[in-house]
Amino acid sequence: MSNRQEAEQLLQKMTSNFIEKLKPVLFAPVSMQQMVTARDTSAKRPVWVSRTTFAKPEDDHELGSVLKNALQALDFGGDSRYDFSMEDVDVQWTAYRPAGKAKEPEPETSEREKFNDMMKDVMHFKLLTDMPNSTGSPASVRAITLALARETGGRCLVPDYRLAPQCPFPAAVVDLFLAYLSLLYPDEDAMHATVSAQNIVFAGDSSGGNLVLSLLALLQHIRDHSTGRVRFRGKQIEVPLPAGIAALYPHCDHSMSFASHTRNKPYDIFILDLLPHLQPDFPSCDIWPTTPPREDIYADARTLLHPLVSVSIAPAWSAGDMPPMFIATGQEKLTDEQYYLAKRTEKAGATVQFYQYDALPHSFASFFPRLPQSKHVLRKWGAFCRDVVKRPGELESAWVRYAADDVDFNGMRLESPVDVDEGVEVRRGKMREKMAKRRPWTGPTETALL
Repeated sequence: MSNRQEAEQLLQKMTSNFIEKLKPVLFAPVSMQQMVTARDTSAKRPVWVSRTTFAKPEDDHELGSVLKNALQALDFGGDSRYDFSMEDVDVQWTAYRPAGKAKEPEPETSEREKFNDMMKDVMHFKLLTDMPNSTGSPASVRAITLALARETGGRCLVPDYRLAPQCPFPAAVVDLFLAYLSLLYPDEDAMHATVSAQNIVFAGDSSGGNLVLSLLALLQHIRDHSTGRVRFRGKQIEVPLPAGIAALYPHCDHSMSFASHTRNKPYDIFILDLLPHLQPDFPSCDIWPTTPPREDIYADARTLLHPLVSVSIAPAWSAGDMPPMFIATGQEKLTDEQYYLAKRTEKAGATVQFYQYDALPHSFASFFPRLPQSKHVLRKWGAFCRDVVKRPGELESAWVRYAADDVDFNGMRLESPVDVDEGVEVRRGKMREKMAKRRPWTGPTETALL
């Protein structure tokens, strides 16, 4: 057996053992998962945290109309109605807090004082970061946001957006949109000063990666179809694109239509054909299944094909003005859809960096933070976020694969796993075929409970 084969087997065994430990969490009722993960906790050193709220604009009708028009226009001629409200968005600023003792308690000062003290320790660029769309809170993702803040020297803004299934698509995207505009155009009571879009990087992992890609695709549509301007807090404002976008293992196709969903199953955390909350033995609760039942926790079957949900088919990636993009992934079920999106973006002229780590599962840097590959991917992630702000003109595209035994990270050329010339309509047809087989989840079946 070669060193590479041995390394692959060791990583697969590690993942397999972890799956057994993870099952009680993945198969807990959705309401219980939210209760555990969506609460806030005190932040101990080395984390700076400051909490605030971005208020929804009083004149939100016109802004809401722009969003509804964008959602309908992007729906490939569909006639779906997207009912949503604009709400205040609680957010947390997060940064690395270098001085003092480890695990020192959070200062007992006002949130504004914490923010001002935080600003003494950070550089002046910001990362709009995300959490999962059905569980979690800014507190639950502090480990990953701290790692990113520490690598970049910047500060992360983490919106505590509305969660599915109670608030399905597009609620979370609307919350992110409000958070982004509030960064650019703060109200007079905001703790932060105006932030230039060229000092902002969208960053997220897993479903959070999906949401920042969705937000970027939405912004590009507004720029192309609404003159790039909207009315916000009584003024006509420009809606610029950020300096860059950096996603770790993002969801890009909720229909699961790409071949890697079968090919890479042996390496992934999610070894089932459908996610845990769609399994026949998943426990029901007061929020899942929904009324009426849906085919997915985030949206119904038809909406799962919307380009701001299954973002791999969004028109934005064919635009010529997209900012630099970073995607890193394991050898996971989602790899092909990520590659398809990234290649579409590069073909349109954007700088794209794509890194694949062999024999590693989805979210490997969060599940196995001590692995050399996990430390390496976080360094690459942070370096991109830093460089896309500091020296954007010097970035170059990269398509790199790291073999399981390549702990020196020499890398090799990543060969295309998908037909990058496949048209969006062809891919959308394959997605429709997959979704035609999906049924609404109505609760655990009796046979599954026996």
